[in-house]
Amino acid sequence: MGASTNVWIALAPFSEILLLGVVGLVLIVALSMRRTVVRTCRCPITGHQETVHFREAVEADRFFDVQSCSAFGPGQAITCQKACLSTGPTSAIPLC
Repeated sequence: MGASTNVWIALAPFSEILLLGVVGLVLIVALSMRRTVVRTCRCPITGHQETVHFREAVEADRFFDVQSCSAFGPGQAITCQKACLSTGPTSAIPLC
């Protein structure tokens, strides 16, 4: 083995740490590009005005999940089909 091979072997653990750091940074940036948006809109299921906390993907300018909804109790799981995501404020048929 030459001297240059020994250098690469010695630097291998640092490259793994650097790679993990870059992956971590990318995840932090990706997660920071999401936010919660509160809207009051007519629920396509109940037909009533509901206050909905949508999770929005900022880079795509769309809602991708319902965090909470006034049709369900506080802390209660959202058990509907979340039709408001496909007919909500960032779709072709705005309800909010």
